[in-house]
Amino acid sequence: MQGENNLGKLRRVLEAKELDALVILDPGFASWALGAPRSIFGGGGIAVLFDDSGVSVVTHLLEFWRISDKLQGVEVYVYTRRADDEVVEPGRIVGPNLKDALVRLLGEGKRVGCDRSACTQLQGVKGVEALDVTSDLWSLRMVKEDWELRRMVEALDIAERALRKTMAMLSEGITELEVAGEHERILRIYGSETHAFATHGSLTIVAFGANTAYPHWDPSDRRLTGNEPVLIDTGAVKRGYCSDVTRVTWYPAGSGPREWRELVERVVAAVGEAIDRVEPGIEASVVDEVARRALGPYAKWFIHSTGHGIGVEVHEPPRVAPGEKTRLEKGMVFTIEPGVYLRGRFGVRIEQMVVVDSRGARVLNKLPMTLE
Repeated sequence: MQGENNLGKLRRVLEAKELDALVILDPGFASWALGAPRSIFGGGGIAVLFDDSGVSVVTHLLEFWRISDKLQGVEVYVYTRRADDEVVEPGRIVGPNLKDALVRLLGEGKRVGCDRSACTQLQGVKGVEALDVTSDLWSLRMVKEDWELRRMVEALDIAERALRKTMAMLSEGITELEVAGEHERILRIYGSETHAFATHGSLTIVAFGANTAYPHWDPSDRRLTGNEPVLIDTGAVKRGYCSDVTRVTWYPAGSGPREWRELVERVVAAVGEAIDRVEPGIEASVVDEVARRALGPYAKWFIHSTGHGIGVEVHEPPRVAPGEKTRLEKGMVFTIEPGVYLRGRFGVRIEQMVVVDSRGARVLNKLPMTLE
């Protein structure tokens, strides 16, 4: 298979574990391995098989043509209960269901590495020794290659341009739902393939007034009035990779009470201090501790982790959270997003994306943390 992909990393697992093959069923891992959009595998029941002969995909009939066209240089096989193969090329049907198809393609007497989902399929299959290598795959997936980083920077540029345009269109009387809908239209116009949050069952967070004090808020028919805060949390997807960014403002711009402005300053400082603490080799929890300490008396209203990894899915390891023992490595990409939530009044969260380099953290965002 030509082009940008992580098959070389799969080969490292194959060799290190002395495996005959790898089978991946999780859509996120499949997307990561092949460098292909997650949406190709999002319907489930689609497996990637990798061994010394190369890579192949096993799919149900519904997605055969799409995958065959999208994944050039990959052998694509089908499982179906149809009695003939007139609708696909001869020899492509390899079983009535996914398990039987995998057994046929793998053969007997094989030592097979698999993600957690694939191991469930292969459990108890005679002649196949299934070894769960999910943690090994995550260790490799957390560290991004340059081409993966470029895709995330493209996705972040789309999200930030759309966010700036959306903030500029705020007007008294508009609803949270209307702002979210218009923002998502702008994301598409600017080139986002889908919304980064789509796999989590939600889309853009748009919150006005006291609703900004909910860390996760579904946009409602609540209308924007004068003299209140606005929070937008969004993300784009480009070439299969995600971005994630959050900003707050006060409507109308340039105003806001002293306590809100002071809280924004606190959160901005917490973001900055956490980013400054990032360096290869430290535990992720150390960065989280710095963010909480920087919030001072407001830290008790900081009720979530400081950040999360990001890649083909918007939430991936490593978590930047209390007790997180993962040691940061060059190439890891994650968010820094401390927030303070004063129930019934307002909340402030500001989210940056960073990549770990040899000297510390490099901020990927271009959009200022504070918006007027």
